[in-house]
Amino acid sequence: MQYYRKGNGYTSDLKGDEYIEISKASGKFTLSGVYLINGEDLKIPHLVSRLLEHMRDFRRKGTGKNGFTSHETKANTSESCPNEERITPTCLLDLSFEKLLTAFLKEEQNGVVTEDDVVRCLSIAERRSVFSILGLQHDLLDGIEQMLPEQYNHRTLYEWIERSLEENIEDLDSVDENTLTPQLLASIGFDPSSEAVKSIIERSSKASMQQHIESCEWAQIFIADEFKYNPLLSPSSQRFPFKSSKTNEWFYLDENEAHERKHSCDISRVKLMNLETKEWLSKNTQKNLLKDDSEDHIFLFHGTDHQSAKNILSVRGIYLNAGRQKRDFSCGKGFYLSKNFDDAFNWANCTTAKPAILIFKANRCFLDSARKLDLFDDEKRWQEIVLAFRSGRRTAKMRKSLHSYDLIEGPMATVRRSESADDELVVEQKPSSYQMCLISSELAEKFQQTLHCVIFGEK
Repeated sequence: MQYYRKGNGYTSDLKGDEYIEISKASGKFTLSGVYLINGEDLKIPHLVSRLLEHMRDFRRKGTGKNGFTSHETKANTSESCPNEERITPTCLLDLSFEKLLTAFLKEEQNGVVTEDDVVRCLSIAERRSVFSILGLQHDLLDGIEQMLPEQYNHRTLYEWIERSLEENIEDLDSVDENTLTPQLLASIGFDPSSEAVKSIIERSSKASMQQHIESCEWAQIFIADEFKYNPLLSPSSQRFPFKSSKTNEWFYLDENEAHERKHSCDISRVKLMNLETKEWLSKNTQKNLLKDDSEDHIFLFHGTDHQSAKNILSVRGIYLNAGRQKRDFSCGKGFYLSKNFDDAFNWANCTTAKPAILIFKANRCFLDSARKLDLFDDEKRWQEIVLAFRSGRRTAKMRKSLHSYDLIEGPMATVRRSESADDELVVEQKPSSYQMCLISSELAEKFQQTLHCVIFGEK
């Protein structure tokens, strides 16, 4: 039995007029279909048995561990469902779904389950499959399977996971929190032997600003990125946001390609590139792209992911409220820039599977006219501000004092937890580092006009 994507769900190809269809809307699953025996239309309970029968039959024939054929091995069968997109074995329906349904069948008299049972099995199976993909322990959301649908659907699965990780991180011993290890990740809810744990540790070890991010935050960054770009969790994810067939060459967008745009920047003048390899970048891009640097202009760089770069370029522009929480000079409202291309590229490459670099060419006089707080020569004030933002404990006095500035410049921080009982943050200046943080929406809107080019990369 093969499955095809149909809207927000899946449909199967049984034979003739028989089918089983699974759909999902507003976080809820429904099962429907037609299976005829002697002209009788059998309803949901029998469809469940029919579904299980086909899943087992196909696994016995060796069509994949989950009982689904993949487009790599059966690509030519798409003719049987020409208007639908063929899919690979999906996290929606897998062996755990079959086991759950089988358990229900055994528990119920006459081997019959209700549609509510099917819906619950689908939800549980999807959740467990997502956990396997993310390398999470299945008991991370202990008790959620007993929740009523109206309680569970109050949050998305990503939000439930994010909340549980945050709670587990808060319960950690500060001594264990400073070094990213499989044991640390296991203590907050990951399977230490999973590929996900290996990926998290590998990403953090390659980051030039490793100590700029607290150990457990690498796990949170990874989870958010997987929900965005893992094809099993985000099937609509594309290779590049614009003109994927054009690679390693500059191109431009037409004005009509930004129909959702909410800013006034002329995107038709912004150069774009879909970059296949970093080697090509190092040999060509930096040498040719940055040669225009002069006394009148300065290049500044922002490392991010594809979706965020697309939003900045062609949708809402620089949106300060989209910033990360508990950064050096901001807490949820800030836009960071570097003078060093490699720093921005390294940040993007280590925090997402779809890295992107935004390159701004700003007039020096424009930046000099901004209300600027320079913290390079005031380490005491730097430490006071960084600790306040990083700990989330800003005072009304500090908020008022920073309200009069457009941007903050200063060294980047390295952070760790003290080994004393107070579990306080310890911050130190990273030598020879630089960061600029835009904190004024008015300046951010003007700065948007200096966007020079965007590079979309891939790993």
